[in-house]
Amino acid sequence: MSKVNKLLLHPTNNNTLLAATSTGVYRTINGGTDWTSESDFSFIDLEYKPGDFNTLYGSQDGGIYTSTDGGKNWIASYQSTGGRIELAVSPNESTWVYAIVTDSDGGLGTIQKSIDSGSTFDEVFSGSTTNLLNWDVNSTETGGQGWYDLSLAASIADANVLFVGGINTWRSTDGGLNWELNSHWSGQGEVPAIHADKHNLVFRENGDLFECNDGGIYASDDNGTNWYDLSNGLVISQIYKLGVSVLNEDETITGLQDNGTKLRFNDVWKDVNGGDGMECIIDYTDNNIQYGTYVNGEIHRTTDQWLTVNKIITPKDENNKVISGAWVTPYIIDPVDHKTLYAGYGDVWKTTDQGDTWTKISDIATTDNIRVMAIA
Repeated sequence: MSKVNKLLLHPTNNNTLLAATSTGVYRTINGGTDWTSESDFSFIDLEYKPGDFNTLYGSQDGGIYTSTDGGKNWIASYQSTGGRIELAVSPNESTWVYAIVTDSDGGLGTIQKSIDSGSTFDEVFSGSTTNLLNWDVNSTETGGQGWYDLSLAASIADANVLFVGGINTWRSTDGGLNWELNSHWSGQGEVPAIHADKHNLVFRENGDLFECNDGGIYASDDNGTNWYDLSNGLVISQIYKLGVSVLNEDETITGLQDNGTKLRFNDVWKDVNGGDGMECIIDYTDNNIQYGTYVNGEIHRTTDQWLTVNKIITPKDENNKVISGAWVTPYIIDPVDHKTLYAGYGDVWKTTDQGDTWTKISDIATTDNIRVMAIA
């Protein structure tokens, strides 16, 4: 057994589990002490028909397979040129199977539905109508991150109620024919602001819906009308970089994986930048002037402690193209002249006006990008 993509627990025997792995499907009947191989099919997702643990549905990139003998033999029931596929079933309609299929750009290719226990599938929604997997409120743009964040769930009480998770969360109440934005990663579109990158959506038997995303675990007890952050208060953030104030020992700014850039001031933490937070600097002459970074060296500057001003000051090349650096791009402030900063991309760049203009001062031209910088 190698990478485990999905575990299925038998509904009436908690010693029996199935594991969908990168090397095949495995079964245990003694709570995980021993595992036996059922088949060498490698599945991304695995579901069983409600009420029948012998009827299984497995998905690979571009394909769905059905087994009626507990996973020993599989028959292809859907094939496409698309990418990752996630599945959903509901005890409310035990013969229904839903599938969300990504396209080659990580956006939505299609949503398929079977009403005959996975024997055949028909399209209920096309990604060409609305791309549910991209960043946009109205979802008119192409692309997405379906290779990374993708989830699908059908309500236990009503199989027509569906949730799709990608960067944002969408909801359908008519079996996937129509969709409405349920939550947005930054709160646009007059919907709740829920953290981006949805990896799992699961209904509990009482109807509660849980969402697992890059920010933690959220729950809804009213089919997504309201969401509650269950991980709030857990000290589990991954910090990349930290900046401190010379003028105020209690002021700190930090960049975190998936949880933005946060400033601690007057004993209160507040978000000042979204997405992923990287290197942070507080000007040693003026706490109002601060710097934060998004991925690959997108540098932001504020001159009023992030109250209203948040200006992107990333260097641009001779063709006016924004420079891209390492995931965590280093940049430092000159210890003598606070208006001078140095940033490491493929080369070293220098600004003497706090980032309004930049000049390349090296000819390293490394394709690996600079990872660390220091100044005497």
